[in-house]
Amino acid sequence: MNLIRISGHKTLMNISTFIASSVWSNMGQAFEQIDSGRTTWAATKGRVVYALDKGKWKRLGSGNHVSSGAAGVWLMRGSAIYVRTGIKRNRRLGTRWKRVPGGLKQIDSGPAGIVCGVNSGNNIYCRLGISSRIPWGRRWLHIPGKLKYI
Repeated sequence: MNLIRISGHKTLMNISTFIASSVWSNMGQAFEQIDSGRTTWAATKGRVVYALDKGKWKRLGSGNHVSSGAAGVWLMRGSAIYVRTGIKRNRRLGTRWKRVPGGLKQIDSGPAGIVCGVNSGNNIYCRLGISSRIPWGRRWLHIPGKLKYI
């Protein structure tokens, strides 16, 4: 039996019971991929990208994969890479998408300054030079090894 402790509760609960008793709500969209970091973003099968803004989904572009983290919001359109610019404390969703050189099949925005992805050959790359002044960074660094998803 798999037991878990729910934050704020003193007793252990069977994980199957927890999942069955959890309240899920319909988001009103058919998302194929969703990611939540500082903000929540999602992509539909039809390649439409949405961000959750004050409890409502706002359409903010097109792409097949989006990643939100402390290192910003990064988007894939096929193998093309984009980063969301103009993100500020009072403008959490930013203002526009900026194309970043390179080509990947999947990307992940991690802790501040760390964005990594994999290409069609399963090679791993991490973006160097990401800062609040230059959210798209300066260049890609190849990391030894292979991954299908990062």
